[in-house]
This record gives sequence, structure tokens and C-alpha cells, in this order.
Amino acid sequence: MKSTRLSIILLVAMLAAPAVMLYGQTHSMTITVPFKFTVTDTPMPAGEYFIKGVYQDAVAIQHSKGEAGVILMTQRSARRLGNGGKLTFHQYGGLYFLAEVQLPGAACVQTFATGKEEIEVAKLRNRQPDLEVGR
Repeated sequence: MKSTRLSIILLVAMLAAPAVMLYGQTHSMTITVPFKFTVTDTPMPAGEYFIKGVYQDAVAIQHSKGEAGVILMTQRSARRLGNGGKLTFHQYGGLYFLAEVQLPGAACVQTFATGKEEIEVAKLRNRQPDLEVGR
């Protein structure tokens, strides 16, 4: 009886291991943003950023010099073009708002919620075409 239980436990562990390993894979990139921007309602300086997918629906964004950093919840979108990494910004004149992150090798695009500041700016200014910054 003990050997049957042990066999079942080992079988379940062996079957679950690949799923845990696959879920545990993270996607990340380092990218330079040549202008200051806002993500949700957090201002970020221009510079080099390390961006990493954490958990299933969150992204960590860390300035390379430690000047700024956030972890934000995202919505996943099936829209994906190419295999490389890029950031997509909404732009209004000289103001930039991070809208999406596409991490290299990830199966989807991570989309951020629109912040209060962008909503207010959008009432006053026309939105220009999205700007993409790639690696």
C-alpha cells in the first residue's frame, strides 16, 4: 500500500515538474528609452531599463541606475508581431505614456492600464501615432 502511494506521488511530481518549469520561465530585456515617460501614473526618467515579466500578469520595470522602478499588473493581449522585444508609447506632443511591453520570446503583449494623467492630457491634446522603441 505504501509503495502504491509513493508511486502515485512520484508520478504526479514527474508530470507536474515540466508545467512548473514552463510557468517559471521568465522573459526579460534591457532597452534604452531616449525620453522621459509615464507608466500608469508613475513618471520615469530617460535612460536604460531592465524589463522583466513577473508572475503571469505583471511586469517589473527598473531603471539601470536605480532612479525609478515599478511592478505593474497588466492585461495580456494575443496581438504579437515578431519575436523581438519592444515598448509602445502613446504620445501627445512631447509627453509619452508607456502603453505596451512586448518581451522577447513571450507569447503575448502586456498592456498597461491608462493612468489618470494620460486621460487628462488626452482631453486637451490630440494623440499622435504610437511610438515604438525596440532593442
